[in-house]
Amino acid sequence: MNYSEKINTLKDVISSLAPDPSWATSEAIDQALDDVKLHLEEDIAVLEQEAAFIFSSEVEVKSHTRQMVDLLRDWHMEERSPSLSAIACAAIKNFGLEDSEEGLRSILMASVLGEVKNSLAYHNNMHYRIVLLQIICLIVRHNSIYADTSNEFDKDQIAMLMISACIHDLGHDGQGNTVNEIHMSGRLEKRAFQLARPYLMATGYNDGSRLADIRTMLVCTDVSPLYDPNNPASQMKAVYKYHYQGGKGNPLPYLSDDLSVLADRPDVTLMGLILHEADIAASAGLEYSVTKFETRLYRDEIAKEEAGPQHVLDFLDEVCQRQMLSGAGQKLYAGNLARICALAEEGVKNGNKPFTRPEDSEFLSSAGG
Repeated sequence: MNYSEKINTLKDVISSLAPDPSWATSEAIDQALDDVKLHLEEDIAVLEQEAAFIFSSEVEVKSHTRQMVDLLRDWHMEERSPSLSAIACAAIKNFGLEDSEEGLRSILMASVLGEVKNSLAYHNNMHYRIVLLQIICLIVRHNSIYADTSNEFDKDQIAMLMISACIHDLGHDGQGNTVNEIHMSGRLEKRAFQLARPYLMATGYNDGSRLADIRTMLVCTDVSPLYDPNNPASQMKAVYKYHYQGGKGNPLPYLSDDLSVLADRPDVTLMGLILHEADIAASAGLEYSVTKFETRLYRDEIAKEEAGPQHVLDFLDEVCQRQMLSGAGQKLYAGNLARICALAEEGVKNGNKPFTRPEDSEFLSSAGG
């Protein structure tokens, strides 16, 4: 399949719609498409050579982690890395999604939207690429674990997960969901959905129930307020346990209006969890050097002067609850997360010394963890 030609058909969609001016212009989206096309075939070839491991459930976890860390280091060090659209194309091919014209165009549209230039320190284009990579890995492991069962992701669910990964932080402004000391639950997640929605509909992805499910999945990634046990991510995890970990003998967990559908939708709950775990995987589930690097970037974005081991422990405690819940997340990341916890605890005991600047980090300078 000629993916460049498929992406080029999106130009008419872009020219027919006016994006929210607080996010981007039509010209900026069109430029993102042109930039993607310029290197698309080259990027796909690089991925086939250097990232084939992400599509295999047979790669041993330690080797998988090592290859992922090396791949991400290379991407951060190189002048440019494969685009979000190239990653999407590789996944479309490997997951056999080419036979759905509607799903194909919508995934590609979402990937182009995710390539609109974003220069935030943490929630930037590289973050979108990393999250799409992780969601691919989680889908592969999940479908290996649950092969030939009703829990196996079908092609439509895989498309929804990929679309969600591409747009999950679209239009992020670096402020979080508390602005002027007022917390607005799901502010950024709902904004991302609203920015992407007209483009998805224009490419044929106009089934209201699927779009509503994607919106719910995006809200599931909201981990704020951090210390609130009823924040959206915590609600999603509680109802996941209810559906999948023997909780149905207990009362249904609290669900806000935004997430009330999860009471009767274990499938959307599961997909919301997979999206959330893909979102936190690089910070919590690979290697301590990556965790320190990502923590420093995040602290830079929110204009905090230092990042150290205590910030990692706060993140692991409050956001991750020191665990991955999904079977695939446990398989890929649980051992790494436990090691990261132990190393962060040692760092706190040894004086909670600030991490180095991202550009001077051990993640970028060596292959050690």
